[in-house]
Amino acid sequence: MVVDHVGYLFFPEVWALRVVGRLAFPIFAFLIAEGYRRTSNPNAYLLRLIVFAVISEVPYDLFARNRLFYPGSQNIFFTLAAGLFSLMLYDKFMARRNEVGAMLGVFACCVFCVVIQASYMFSGVLLIFAFYVNRDWKHLVLWFGAIVLCNAALVALTERDLYWALIQTAQVFALPLIGYYNGRQGRRLKYFFYVFYPAHMLVLYTLRWVV
Repeated sequence: MVVDHVGYLFFPEVWALRVVGRLAFPIFAFLIAEGYRRTSNPNAYLLRLIVFAVISEVPYDLFARNRLFYPGSQNIFFTLAAGLFSLMLYDKFMARRNEVGAMLGVFACCVFCVVIQASYMFSGVLLIFAFYVNRDWKHLVLWFGAIVLCNAALVALTERDLYWALIQTAQVFALPLIGYYNGRQGRRLKYFFYVFYPAHMLVLYTLRWVV
């Protein structure tokens, strides 16, 4: 993520930095799905994501748009929160054997991200959902590939930028890294990672003006 953001601000012509950055979101998506499976309090988990989505918005707008407030796009925490909420809705409806309601809940979260223009929009929510419902690696790879291609197609159609759309497909290289996950928790630095997102954007934004 940091490599990607350094490339975005300081070296936009170096495509390799942006390619490395495409590995970040699939890993975040996987961790949201895995965190939901393991958390004892999903509501508190969701609240943390929402709080940091709000906290991160000004740093994100400064970093990405050089403005204190820009309603045209929202930071990644909104996508992660919507993805987590989609899993909560899915489980709630599936517990009642209401498959239609479960899928409509996921769809509503996708629409929400599109409306507010959150990072990765509907493909971000779907990627989190794919990691949650697919325990079989072969099925996961198919879902993952389809979602990444949809995201690339969306970029090509909406931004009319085939070059950037092609870079989006580099997300697939995150799968081998995720495959090394051993199911065990690492160091307990939970809040460090929450704070790191808005903090590093403020640091990079400041450095851009200093340099």
